[in-house]
Amino acid sequence: MRGALQISSFFRVLLNSAHSATSFRHLFHSTTAVLRPIPAMEDSLRKELAQKLDNIQAQGNLVRQLKASGAPKPDIDAAVQSLNALKLEKSSIESQLQSALSSGSSGSRDAFRQAVVNTLERRLFYIPSFKIYRGVAGLYDYGPPGCAVKSNVLGFWRQHFVLEENMLEVDCPCVTPEVVLKASGHVDKFTDLMVKDIKTGTCYRADHLIKDYCKDKLEKDLTMPADKASELKHILAVLDDLSPEQLGAKIKEYGITAPDTKNQLSDPYPFNLMFQTSIGPSGLSPGYMRPETAQGIFVNFKDLYYYNGNKLPFAAAQIGQAFRNEISPRQGLLRVREFTLAEIEHFVDPLDKSHPKFSEVASLEFLMFPREDQTSGQSAKRLQIGEAVKKGIVNNETLGYFIGRVYLFLTRLGIDKERLRFRQHLANEMAHYAADCWDAEIECSHGWIECVGIADRSAYDLRAHSDKSGVALVAQEKFSEPREVEKLIIAPVKKELGLAFKGNQKMVIESLEAMDEKEALEMKANLETKGEVEFYVCTLGKNVTIKRNMVSISKEIKKEHQRVFTPSVIEPSFGIGRIIYCLFEHAFYMRPSKAGDEQLNVFRFPPLVAPIKCTVFPLVQNEQYEEVAKLISKSLTVCGISHRIDITGTSIGKRYARTDELGVPFAITVDSASSVTIRERDSKDQIRVDVEKKKSLPKRWCGKQLTVVVALTINSNPKLKSIFRLKSPAEKMLRFAGKRLRHSPLPWWRSPAANDALVAGSTASHFHAVDSSSFHSRSSFASPEQAYSLTVSPFLNQIRGLSSNSLASPQEMGLVQDIPSTVAAIKNPTAKITYDESNHERFPPGDPSKRAFAYFVLTGGRFVYASLIRLLVLKFVLSMSASKDVLALASLEVDLSSIEPGTTVTVKWRGKPVFIRHRTDDDIKLANSVDVGSLRDPQEDAIRVKNPEWLVVVGVCTHLGCIPLPNAGDFGGWFCPCHGSHYDISGRIRKGPAPYNLEVPTYTFLDENKLLIG
Repeated sequence: MRGALQISSFFRVLLNSAHSATSFRHLFHSTTAVLRPIPAMEDSLRKELAQKLDNIQAQGNLVRQLKASGAPKPDIDAAVQSLNALKLEKSSIESQLQSALSSGSSGSRDAFRQAVVNTLERRLFYIPSFKIYRGVAGLYDYGPPGCAVKSNVLGFWRQHFVLEENMLEVDCPCVTPEVVLKASGHVDKFTDLMVKDIKTGTCYRADHLIKDYCKDKLEKDLTMPADKASELKHILAVLDDLSPEQLGAKIKEYGITAPDTKNQLSDPYPFNLMFQTSIGPSGLSPGYMRPETAQGIFVNFKDLYYYNGNKLPFAAAQIGQAFRNEISPRQGLLRVREFTLAEIEHFVDPLDKSHPKFSEVASLEFLMFPREDQTSGQSAKRLQIGEAVKKGIVNNETLGYFIGRVYLFLTRLGIDKERLRFRQHLANEMAHYAADCWDAEIECSHGWIECVGIADRSAYDLRAHSDKSGVALVAQEKFSEPREVEKLIIAPVKKELGLAFKGNQKMVIESLEAMDEKEALEMKANLETKGEVEFYVCTLGKNVTIKRNMVSISKEIKKEHQRVFTPSVIEPSFGIGRIIYCLFEHAFYMRPSKAGDEQLNVFRFPPLVAPIKCTVFPLVQNEQYEEVAKLISKSLTVCGISHRIDITGTSIGKRYARTDELGVPFAITVDSASSVTIRERDSKDQIRVDVEKKKSLPKRWCGKQLTVVVALTINSNPKLKSIFRLKSPAEKMLRFAGKRLRHSPLPWWRSPAANDALVAGSTASHFHAVDSSSFHSRSSFASPEQAYSLTVSPFLNQIRGLSSNSLASPQEMGLVQDIPSTVAAIKNPTAKITYDESNHERFPPGDPSKRAFAYFVLTGGRFVYASLIRLLVLKFVLSMSASKDVLALASLEVDLSSIEPGTTVTVKWRGKPVFIRHRTDDDIKLANSVDVGSLRDPQEDAIRVKNPEWLVVVGVCTHLGCIPLPNAGDFGGWFCPCHGSHYDISGRIRKGPAPYNLEVPTYTFLDENKLLIG
């Protein structure tokens, strides 16, 4: 274990130093900077070219006039010379414009993309599914390195979000009943606009055809006027905001035809993207493959809220497969029919969307693209997220906090921050209920790709499922004192609405009752002045006329003891496949081979996501070298570090090239009997570690203490130690390191310096600031163990792909002595009594087998003795207990003076809970307003209470004996979450499987404030 620790520590050192030597952005300059032409330069060149064309036309007219009028030859020659000069200037401008356009042209993008895809498929990162059957568009299989990258990305997502924010993770089924998706709106509205080839029937997405047309014209038509180019750019900016009619008009205006056949296209029409299926053999229960994972969280809100202690805010998270029947999936992993989503639903009070940790991200600055800048033709600009929230560009702190956290997540994965922006949805993109929506878009060879959506969905989803299911998905805020509030009362007149709308009555009523206060008061004012008003019913998709006699809208003053509300939802949704593909492109670059005769492909993955962290090579096929390589591999396996060992006879250069294409950061080459060579992927630097000569390494890599690391690695394995013939200097270093560790009064995982370094993300800089003298001096750190923690202990997690120490135990890290001193004596019982020079503990003599037997006998005897004592004590206590007849007569006196109106308390009587509710006037009216004849267990409220203000019932559900939740359910009383039984404010069963009302126990009132139960 200790050997594995030192290997992993070594890799961490190299990774940190390599990252500091060459910036991430610089390595992509030669291959990807060309994908970003400057719009301002392009516009300027187009205007200048248009002016030159006008000048050429005017000068040509002048030459023709001179020739027609018989002008002197010198005048004609001068005019021709000016015309030729103008043509040369035009050619120069065209060349500049062509250069600007070709820098982002489809040709260069396609070539770069093809190089990336070829490498990914050749190295089996991913391949088309069902390849031997010619595959199916939009379905892909991840190979071994692709699975590893995906696993690393998801692992970091869990750490960055689920663990950091204490989220509740769930896992829901992919097959979803139709009723769920009907309530959420997916059955009716989860569509894309599609057009068909009117002859062949081939389908295309309407917006994609327009997008391709505009981009092609902008790249290839150099003579296009600047105003026309501006128009096409504007269309690209607002494409998602166009209605079906506008898309159809643009297709006809631009003369767009089917790409494959050039046939005419149909008008755009909606196509539902969900895969439909049936649940069960009868086929009578329709369902769908889920298009998103969020609905599984929404329908479980009530149980999650209860699990969280009935407290807000809280977040639930889910990772899972989603399915969308894409119309024309033609962009590899970016547009597929089955994909992995990682979604978060953060539930928050709609009146308080502040976030306690917002200050941690408020200073982050990155590219943001507000909707005003999009519609005015401007470019994305750098903004601090704190400033954006302050100015109201971002709606609230919670939304801004998650935008900041998403930015940190993506950039730590390896996404180039210069090619990452956050774009705000345009008005027509957002759902009518959404408060604000932003997309994290990453630029790649396909353009700007939406990879993460961060939306404030308001309370729409929970309300929709509450209305459809009849289960109240609400939260409660209890007041310390009752409050008088003005309540808006919307009372639809069912008789009049039924006469007017007949079968649509229910939908009209639901829409009226769902109005917010502002909308309701506007309707009231219009009804009073005009007598009728046009009202949009979303479920009907049209306006209806509401007259004064159809609805009553008023305000009343009521006293409330608690506030019941539907939480708002902030939803970050991550398309994992899209993020991974953009990461592939951002990590890809090419460099010439050593001979300079070919270009070698390299994936510069950060260690966090690299599919393999290191490779182990014996330089030549030699048994001794191969044994060393296998021992190093075994240590890495024990430590959980992904690696590959290659003992083939291929040349070392080809093996390096192979691992570079897989994105492996480091390679260890066993090249002699006493040394190993370590190679770093991007710089190609190689360092030979000679243990016998205690050779120190270049300081720019890691400092002199790397020798100690390697010494510890080799000395921890007896076979390695014998092979490398470790000498006394290294042994002394090993002992010294062991002393520092064993005498450390502070555990490594609690080291403040280590934690500060990890939080600040500056482990490498701390490490570089320390050399071997730090092990002998306390000038740089508060204590030696802090120095050791900074230089060794934090490194294991990074090579594993973790960013904090919290996920690895000290035993797993190898920083606890694996073999205590007593084991040495057990292995050699005849040895002399000696003292360890590092801890001065005596090695106990004796036969270990006898000592083990003695320990066993003593432990067993103590266990038997404790069991006998326990039995005696229990028998004595039980003999003092009351008999059953005494228990039956047992009574409980309760003081009622402290129970506020509108609240419920629970007391225990005869081992059962008893609910005591102090009812308000509204509660009493509600209890008496029920039609008793319609009840399953008919009982009037007056029969169930001795004082109308007080209800006393046994808190046991009459179905299966569960304990219902107070102040819950659809009828204001109790709700049993086990099987969904609802009781009203009188404890009567109103809904669910329970057969009877809650039992009323025997009780009497001793006085006004005293209750005797039993």
